[in-house]
Amino acid sequence: MKYANMHIVFIWNFYMLKLNIEIFICNELNLEISNEF
Repeated sequence: MKYANMHIVFIWNFYMLKLNIEIFICNELNLEISNEF
């Protein structure tokens, strides 16, 4: 059971990291677009 919990935590951390990176990239793109106009 311990290994299963570690696996879930690893997937959760990976998913949250991926989500944060996508939000960061979207914010960077929005800033660049706002600066151009």
